[in-house]
Amino acid sequence: MVYFRHIMAAVFLAGLLSSPGYSADPEIGGLLERVGSSVERSWRELGTVSCTERLAQRKLKTGGKVVHRKDSTFDYLVLLKLHGTELTVEESRVLRGAKGKTKDDALLQTSGFSTLLLVFHPHYQDSFRYRLAGEELLASTPAVRVAFTHIPGTRSTSALRLGEQDYPLDFRGTAWVEPNGGRILRIEAGLVKPIIGLGLQLLSSDVRYQPVHLASTEEVYWLPSEARIEAKTTRQHWINVHSFSDYKRYSVKSEEGTAASSEHPAP
Repeated sequence: MVYFRHIMAAVFLAGLLSSPGYSADPEIGGLLERVGSSVERSWRELGTVSCTERLAQRKLKTGGKVVHRKDSTFDYLVLLKLHGTELTVEESRVLRGAKGKTKDDALLQTSGFSTLLLVFHPHYQDSFRYRLAGEELLASTPAVRVAFTHIPGTRSTSALRLGEQDYPLDFRGTAWVEPNGGRILRIEAGLVKPIIGLGLQLLSSDVRYQPVHLASTEEVYWLPSEARIEAKTTRQHWINVHSFSDYKRYSVKSEEGTAASSEHPAP
């Protein structure tokens, strides 16, 4: 089985650098501060909601014809766990209507890409270089494009798992950002270069975010709506699409690794 994960969804946040040293053009330092604050806010929001995740997995052959497919629906949420002074974050998926075997080794397994925007989190801005890449209207919304590239040798945000071994990946990409509020509307990322030794020719992701109005609050949350991941090796080709909808409030409290949770349905 080939398994890709965006390891921001399972990393230690506490104890890291508290103030970023921007690896960026000086002129976008202010924008990165706004984006970093927005990402911190989005992360807190994501940790208080649950949703429905629909996953479409496709395996293709040369020419793009689908030769294997699977569609699944999950109850999905992100868990925040406190272990002493260290905070960890993990995805939780509960398959709806599960009967018998649920894994399919012919398909690509992907995890954590809904949190791809965390490459702009202040704790991780030292691991990337950033530059302005122009302006564009995205779904009628003015946006600034910010290109980013992972700095080799620094903490990686994504990994390929083969068997029990994780292989950190160098990603580069572009984010579409609201210039004033710093909200990320869309973010694309892919390998800096193919990994010949692992036979990995392509790994790309395209994640979109949207405003969500929850009935239980007047506040507007900014949450993932879709994550599309494509991977190619020398012999295989896959496309996975994760879609997120039906958000509702959900709180999780955790102390020393013991979690207690309560769901807050909309009134």
